[in-house]
Amino acid sequence: MGVSVNTCDKCTNFSDCHKYCGVKIGENIVNFVSGAETIRCKIGEFRKDSSGKLNYVITGFASETSDFSNPIDILVPLSDMCSQIKPKLESTIDVNPKQALDQYIAYMQFTKTIRDKAMDDFRLFNSNVILPTVVRPGAEVEIKFKGFDNKTHKKITNIKMVKWMLNKKTGILEAFFIAAVGRDDTGNTHSKFLLSEYGDTWTLPSLEVGLKSAEVKHKAVKMNNLGLVAPLEVTDGNVTVAADGQHTYLNGPAGIIILGSFIGNTLKEDSRYTKGVAGTPAMKELRASLPFLFRHRKFILPYCMSKPNRIEV
Repeated sequence: MGVSVNTCDKCTNFSDCHKYCGVKIGENIVNFVSGAETIRCKIGEFRKDSSGKLNYVITGFASETSDFSNPIDILVPLSDMCSQIKPKLESTIDVNPKQALDQYIAYMQFTKTIRDKAMDDFRLFNSNVILPTVVRPGAEVEIKFKGFDNKTHKKITNIKMVKWMLNKKTGILEAFFIAAVGRDDTGNTHSKFLLSEYGDTWTLPSLEVGLKSAEVKHKAVKMNNLGLVAPLEVTDGNVTVAADGQHTYLNGPAGIIILGSFIGNTLKEDSRYTKGVAGTPAMKELRASLPFLFRHRKFILPYCMSKPNRIEV
């Protein structure tokens, strides 16, 4: 399954080591899960019908309030149930998320209480019980839609409703929002925008404030069906570098090396590792993409724990 991560017989300097091993990946997962903005939902719970039988299951919910209070649960008869619990973290290497988490917990020698909480947080996050809240009702968005003149129009509007529900055809959970568009070519005054269409049919103006136009690189931010952002990987044919919400990386023949780490709002790089690739086209493109990518930091999946958004330069 993909490339192998760096492994050592015995770790003697974890805090200063730049090898992206299973233990480092586990730490990355813990930091990501604890830092992501999420909401706990009731998807998967059963409900009784008027006769008292468990005949319905919650397959989604919708909310029109910014704090997601009083959500509307979406019920589906058990006989019509079609779902695939697609984990949010899926490994692209020879260490899966749980193995990496186990390695990190074992290395850190956590108490049972801390260990159990870390594993429980991961389990809930990787299921459909906890969902990321990339957008909220009331948030300002810029949308694109086709008007009666058959031309594409842009408009700044606000989100009316956010909804998560199972796609009836695929059985996979996906998220979208409803926003006012005026009247589009179908005569509708409101339209549906999938979170996976970010950068194409909708954007978040608040994340672009203060950036130069050249720094707004939507191709660097690829959201999935729940709004989680794929780690960015850039290659120029000779050098491959990457970034997620915690680190930047060099992915080479000797394994994956951590080039720098985000400390607060600053990227702290280690010149011992960056000096050999600093002038490469891949590194230049990655660095140019970081200001915009960083604004999505809380929702960027850990590197190697999701298929990357791969850019070739």
